[in-house]
Amino acid sequence: MRIQQWSYGRTAAIAVVAVAVGVARVPRAAAQRVDVEAGASANVGFDQESRSTFVPDPNGMPVDSPASTTRRVFSEVRPSIALRTGSPRVTWQASYIFAGTLTLIGDSGPTYSNQVTGGMTAELTPFTVMTLTAVLSQGGTGFQISSRPADAGTPEFRAPGNRDRITASAAESTGTELGKQSRLQHTLVAETDAPQDQLAQRNSSIAASLALERTFELSALDLELHGSVS
Repeated sequence: MRIQQWSYGRTAAIAVVAVAVGVARVPRAAAQRVDVEAGASANVGFDQESRSTFVPDPNGMPVDSPASTTRRVFSEVRPSIALRTGSPRVTWQASYIFAGTLTLIGDSGPTYSNQVTGGMTAELTPFTVMTLTAVLSQGGTGFQISSRPADAGTPEFRAPGNRDRITASAAESTGTELGKQSRLQHTLVAETDAPQDQLAQRNSSIAASLALERTFELSALDLELHGSVS
């Protein structure tokens, strides 16, 4: 007999207490400066997670699939800071986010999460632009999902609960204009993910893609090649 775990959760934000953002500019040279952006937010939220054990028995009764539900009311503080600098042909940026959560009602203890992001965009030639990005994140699954843009999310299986994990990723992308209507783009992405208390149980992957685009007056033609190893 095989037992599978099914879980679902829902989160509702109750109130946003405060949001503050400040920007400061520190001149370094005539063609270079540093932009500093700092922000902080505080909120109160509610979590509910239900888990049930599914037993694939055609003659089973609802009582054979017991369910458990946990609820909590929590408060969260999330400060952040971002730095940007560069020259006419190269741009650098880095950011740091910290999140601390305190449970007001429920059995969960306090949690904390961190995320560091870095990136560079360089104009190698008048027709070629290269972009490098790197992300290092530590914290619960909920924090890591909420810290990335919505369009960067991918479908995935999640373990029950909000287990702390460490994830790291690095990406390189280069685009070249071959002509007025042709463009060549290649991308390389490396990722690794592991439980915070069991780094040896990590999962890693490398993916690469090559795309050629040709545009016409009323249409476009794309040719793409993808490959990955995990």
